[in-house]
Amino acid sequence: MTMSKADDNDKPKISLFKQVYSRHKRKGRDSNRIDDLLVNGSSVIDVHRILQSQEASAFGNDLVVALESLLQLPGLDSSTRKCLCFGFREFPGAYLYPRALNKDLQLELVHQAVTTYCELGPTEAAAEMEDNSNGEEEPAVSSSHRTNIDLLPPKPHERVNKPGNETETMWNLWKQEQTPISDRPPPGKKIKHNQNQHNPNNGNNYYRRFSKLSWATMGYHYDWTERSYHPQKKSSMPDLVARLSILFATSQPSRETEQNGTVSPSTLKFTPSASIVNYYTTKSTMGGHRDDLEDPDAMDKPIVSMSLGLPGIFVLGGPTKDEESCNERNSVTPHPVRAIVLRPGDVLIMGGDSRLNYHAMSRVLPYEAALEYEKRTGCRDSCMDDALPSFANLSPKDLSLERHDNTAENDDFAYLTEYLRHHRVNINVRQVYPDK
Repeated sequence: MTMSKADDNDKPKISLFKQVYSRHKRKGRDSNRIDDLLVNGSSVIDVHRILQSQEASAFGNDLVVALESLLQLPGLDSSTRKCLCFGFREFPGAYLYPRALNKDLQLELVHQAVTTYCELGPTEAAAEMEDNSNGEEEPAVSSSHRTNIDLLPPKPHERVNKPGNETETMWNLWKQEQTPISDRPPPGKKIKHNQNQHNPNNGNNYYRRFSKLSWATMGYHYDWTERSYHPQKKSSMPDLVARLSILFATSQPSRETEQNGTVSPSTLKFTPSASIVNYYTTKSTMGGHRDDLEDPDAMDKPIVSMSLGLPGIFVLGGPTKDEESCNERNSVTPHPVRAIVLRPGDVLIMGGDSRLNYHAMSRVLPYEAALEYEKRTGCRDSCMDDALPSFANLSPKDLSLERHDNTAENDDFAYLTEYLRHHRVNINVRQVYPDK
């Protein structure tokens, strides 16, 4: 039977954003797939591959351009660092800083994310005054960081973690479920996991546990029901997250130097007032959305997004995801939609005209798939080439951090490494209200 013209027009149109998102979404029967990332001329942008001469023509300067950027390092000397970043011609104001954070800094961030950012802390009144959404000064209330777990009460069979009890933190419960470091096989062999074993001695019967954790909020807490921030509901912003977000939000890609070659100090301002930490497994995704609920007068401030752990496929589109795909009967030209490979240590900036664009996380690459992808593309070797333009490669020392514990020298180092083989952690930061 021939379909009529009316019937054909009644068929639901699938937006270009959804097409790209679905193309790169995790396939349950083939979770290690990388075929969509290897097709030349596809919608995938991988700046590490672009750095290789044989891949340079895949996108070229028409879509991706390498820029020199200046970072104003914190500290008494206020030194600056020149580094490489990438701009996207289809997404003005969006920049990617590959390998922006070195391994020590990544481990420090992840260690805090799994031990502090997702845990309850003491509630205390804040003495300082801060602007609220009406521009009036009121006392801000400091409280614990919040997680998705806190939205629902404990189930009858769940044990409530005792506050202040180190053995019942989510991180220590997770470590108890792992094979002891002393019993681990040599490098290269798989580690046996006990996470699926349910018994009274592991963390599966606790109310607060990693298997339930999806996100944590710091700074101003977002109310998912009312879809708004509450000026009087907030927790403190961690110093490390604040320093990093200010550093990249006020960065100066390409053109912010004086004619005589000396560095012109940045006049940009950024107040890191809200952060969401996303904890991904290899089965996690995040659907398309816009970050548009901050104060309208603060939309000129960028969002800073830091990637840790497993690589992810990030989808970036235009200001709407409902534009129809082009076909013979439809003259609508949708905004370009691209999938971007984000690796551990990468920092993505969404500002300018791209501040309100739709974006999503279509899938997290499992460790085995990530290794195979790097092998097939040769990215791992190319990224270590000293002849390439320099990356930021920031260390804890660059941020003038006082290290209270050295995670690289204690048992947590091995556990953190194991955690990062199976998870992706993303920390994004934004300014909620305009400058005073």
